[in-house]
Amino acid sequence: MLALGIPGEELTAMMLAVFLVHNVIPGPDLFLNRPEFVAGLYWTLLLMNFVVILFLLVATNTIARAALVNKRFLGVAIMTLSLIGTYASNYRFSDVGIAIVFAMLGYVLRSHRWPLTPILLGLVMGPILEGRLRQALGGANGDLTIFITRPISAVMVAAMALMVVMTFRGWLKSRKPREDWQVNDT
Repeated sequence: MLALGIPGEELTAMMLAVFLVHNVIPGPDLFLNRPEFVAGLYWTLLLMNFVVILFLLVATNTIARAALVNKRFLGVAIMTLSLIGTYASNYRFSDVGIAIVFAMLGYVLRSHRWPLTPILLGLVMGPILEGRLRQALGGANGDLTIFITRPISAVMVAAMALMVVMTFRGWLKSRKPREDWQVNDT
């Protein structure tokens, strides 16, 4: 994620969002322009491992007892603290309403077994992709054929199209009823 600016999971997508909020743009230039930030991040991660080991050696029993807390109470406590934090960030109730709407959306998506990782990655990577697309189209004077006339971009477009087709094909196969069983008349 630091070298390419591409998150691979939810945690790195959230880290990327935090970096972007603080105007730290991941990519190869980060190592050249801000080596003190990268070194500080690596030292912090190393130190964090030792702190976690010490914390777990001391507090494992207490943490194990926390697993016995009723899930409903724990959920209400987490939701309350989240809403308080949302309100405290800008002191607006509209932010709390937006957080509640997205919490309900997440609940509906999770109850229908929709994967949440692609949505999170899309929310984080969308503005970055849009900025890079504008930059590429600006350099090509708005000509969309640059994505199929250049060899590297043509291969990437073909790979993305193939992935979409294969995903759609797998989805259709999973929805089609199986007709390969036969009834024995004997």
